[in-house]
Amino acid sequence: MCPLFSIQDPVAGGSGITNVRVGAKNGEVVSLKNLGEKDDVILVTDTGRTIRFKSHDIPLQGRGGLGVKLMDLREGESISGVAIIGEEQE
Repeated sequence: MCPLFSIQDPVAGGSGITNVRVGAKNGEVVSLKNLGEKDDVILVTDTGRTIRFKSHDIPLQGRGGLGVKLMDLREGESISGVAIIGEEQE
Protein backbone atom coordinates (compact mmCIF):
# COMPACT_ATOMS: atom_id res chain seq x y z
CA MET A 1 0.00 0.00 0.00
CA CYS A 2 1.31 3.43 -0.92
CA PRO A 3 -0.12 6.77 0.27
CA LEU A 4 -2.06 8.41 -2.58
CA PHE A 5 -0.26 11.73 -2.26
CA SER A 6 3.06 10.06 -3.04
CA ILE A 7 1.95 8.89 -6.50
CA GLN A 8 0.54 12.20 -7.72
CA ASP A 9 3.27 13.96 -9.68
CA PRO A 10 2.07 16.66 -12.09
CA VAL A 11 5.62 17.25 -13.40
CA ALA A 12 6.27 13.71 -14.62
CA GLY A 13 6.79 15.12 -18.12
CA GLY A 14 4.57 12.49 -19.74
CA SER A 15 7.03 9.69 -18.94
CA GLY A 16 4.80 8.17 -16.28
CA ILE A 17 5.45 7.39 -12.65
CA THR A 18 6.86 4.13 -11.30
CA ASN A 19 4.26 2.55 -9.03
CA VAL A 20 5.87 -0.78 -8.18
CA ARG A 21 9.02 -2.28 -9.63
CA VAL A 22 8.03 -5.63 -11.13
CA GLY A 23 10.26 -8.56 -11.99
CA ALA A 24 10.83 -12.27 -11.52
CA LYS A 25 11.03 -11.90 -7.74
CA ASN A 26 7.68 -10.20 -7.15
CA GLY A 27 5.58 -10.79 -10.30
CA GLU A 28 2.96 -8.49 -11.81
CA VAL A 29 0.74 -5.89 -10.14
CA VAL A 30 -2.67 -7.56 -9.78
CA SER A 31 -4.76 -4.59 -8.71
CA LEU A 32 -4.62 -0.98 -7.53
CA LYS A 33 -7.35 0.13 -5.15
CA ASN A 34 -7.97 3.21 -3.03
CA LEU A 35 -8.30 2.04 0.60
CA GLY A 36 -9.51 3.65 3.78
CA GLU A 37 -7.87 2.79 7.09
CA LYS A 38 -10.97 0.90 8.26
CA ASP A 39 -11.62 -1.01 5.02
CA ASP A 40 -11.23 -4.77 4.59
CA VAL A 41 -9.59 -6.38 1.56
CA ILE A 42 -10.76 -9.68 0.06
CA LEU A 43 -8.57 -11.63 -2.36
CA VAL A 44 -9.93 -14.56 -4.38
CA THR A 45 -7.85 -17.01 -6.41
CA ASP A 46 -8.80 -18.79 -9.61
CA THR A 47 -9.17 -21.99 -7.55
CA GLY A 48 -11.69 -20.37 -5.18
CA ARG A 49 -9.45 -19.81 -2.16
CA THR A 50 -10.31 -16.58 -0.35
CA ILE A 51 -8.60 -14.44 2.27
CA ARG A 52 -9.91 -11.34 4.08
CA PHE A 53 -7.82 -8.89 6.11
CA LYS A 54 -7.85 -5.31 7.37
CA SER A 55 -6.27 -2.67 5.13
CA HIS A 56 -4.35 -1.25 8.09
CA ASP A 57 -2.47 -4.58 8.28
CA ILE A 58 -0.86 -3.90 4.88
CA PRO A 59 2.56 -2.24 5.34
CA LEU A 60 2.98 1.14 3.63
CA GLN A 61 5.41 1.15 0.73
CA GLY A 62 7.19 4.03 -0.93
CA ARG A 63 6.76 4.79 -4.61
CA GLY A 64 8.82 2.41 -6.72
CA GLY A 65 9.03 -0.28 -4.02
CA LEU A 66 8.80 -4.02 -4.60
CA GLY A 67 5.29 -4.27 -3.19
CA VAL A 68 3.84 -6.46 -0.46
CA LYS A 69 2.95 -10.16 -0.60
CA LEU A 70 -0.64 -10.44 0.61
CA MET A 71 -1.39 -14.11 -0.08
CA ASP A 72 0.64 -17.29 -0.56
CA LEU A 73 -0.29 -18.78 -3.93
CA ARG A 74 0.06 -22.40 -4.87
CA GLU A 75 1.90 -23.37 -8.05
CA GLY A 76 -0.13 -22.33 -11.10
CA GLU A 77 -2.64 -20.38 -8.98
CA SER A 78 -3.36 -16.69 -9.56
CA ILE A 79 -5.47 -13.91 -8.05
CA SER A 80 -8.74 -13.60 -9.96
CA GLY A 81 -10.54 -11.01 -7.84
CA VAL A 82 -9.92 -8.18 -5.39
CA ALA A 83 -12.69 -6.49 -3.41
CA ILE A 84 -12.71 -3.66 -0.91
CA ILE A 85 -15.32 -3.80 1.84
CA GLY A 86 -15.94 -0.45 3.52
CA GLU A 87 -17.24 0.01 7.04
CA GLU A 88 -20.67 1.09 5.80
CA GLN A 89 -21.06 -2.01 3.60
CA GLU A 90 -21.02 -4.52 6.44
